[in-house]
Amino acid sequence: MKSRSVAIIVAAILVPVLAIGGIVFGLLAIIGGQAASANAGGGACTVGDAGTALTVTTSGGDSVQLDEKQLANAAKIITVGTQAGVSVAGLKIALMTTLQESKLRMLANSTVPESLEFPHEGVGSDHDSVNFFQQRPGGWGTVAELMDPDYAIRAFFGGPKGPNGGSPRGLLDIKDWETLRPGQAAQKVQVSGYPDAYDQWEGAAETIINSMSGSIVCDGGGISADAQQLAQGLVTAIDSGRLTVFGSHEQQIRDMAAGTATEQCQLDVGVLQIIVFALQHFETLKISSLNRRCTSETPGAGTRSYHWKGQAVDFSVIDGNVTTGWDANSLKLTQLLDPYMPAGLAGVGQSDCRADHGVSLMLSNFIQFADGCNHLHVEIRQPDTPLNFPPS
Repeated sequence: MKSRSVAIIVAAILVPVLAIGGIVFGLLAIIGGQAASANAGGGACTVGDAGTALTVTTSGGDSVQLDEKQLANAAKIITVGTQAGVSVAGLKIALMTTLQESKLRMLANSTVPESLEFPHEGVGSDHDSVNFFQQRPGGWGTVAELMDPDYAIRAFFGGPKGPNGGSPRGLLDIKDWETLRPGQAAQKVQVSGYPDAYDQWEGAAETIINSMSGSIVCDGGGISADAQQLAQGLVTAIDSGRLTVFGSHEQQIRDMAAGTATEQCQLDVGVLQIIVFALQHFETLKISSLNRRCTSETPGAGTRSYHWKGQAVDFSVIDGNVTTGWDANSLKLTQLLDPYMPAGLAGVGQSDCRADHGVSLMLSNFIQFADGCNHLHVEIRQPDTPLNFPPS
């Protein structure tokens, strides 16, 4: 795929809103036009202009003035996070954490003399904690590593590509962190003696993301709008073991790739794009259903199903975890896909499964509906029209 730079020039908006257990928090989308902060095309995202001053307010009504350096640090967190594929929800949690721990300043520590030898914007005295996140040498890394902003941010996020290998746990190492309150997720990482202190910064973190969203630039590949090319890429994923497609549905992809698919066995270009997009964000996928007219299957809605038209896909397993529509991977994929869907012309199932577990998604473009809780169903209701992904 060819890479290209796409500037996000759309004003920030609140999408989606995720409600869990009756507690609602907004996920500020730094997504607009044809690019996504979540690194949809596999490239890097940076903040072009972080600003010189910004006032944020805690939930208790206290105002905090952030200067140019603090905003630059916030931009650094957003940049490193998006390069690692962290969602907007994760970026917000990181900003909430740093606002509480250091007010977005790189802090040395008087009890750690070595830390004073590195660039810093203040001197703290909490045990031997240093940097934005107040990470302690030893477990989190060496002093030199922790005083490196890039390392500190990557350590906070953790995950498979994090520097600590899951110990201590970064945000992405916390099971189902997306289903926790943002402040609760921050506490899981920080293990602070003041576990409720992070919640007060949620609105402030949203304000920061909102202020920078118009200057985020993503440089990365896109997704082809050519059905045969998409299918050929998926065949490669199948052969490498990253993508598993059950039964004769696999042959549908192979026939699309070879250009030999019959009329009744076609797969919509939007469905193929969705699968490619999912592979850009997850390591492995298993798909249980595609075109049912091709296989003469008529469960559920039968011939009225978008499966009958080759315009739907069922994800049954993502990264080794069975999907239910309300599991963390289902929520993540749904939220990542939503900005690219044609408004009112795409559907995502399992709304009843989410409701049964106290989870509801307020999405901008997807129409939600009830479906079985043993997969994640995504459908395109506008045939033969490529979705709004950046082109390759």
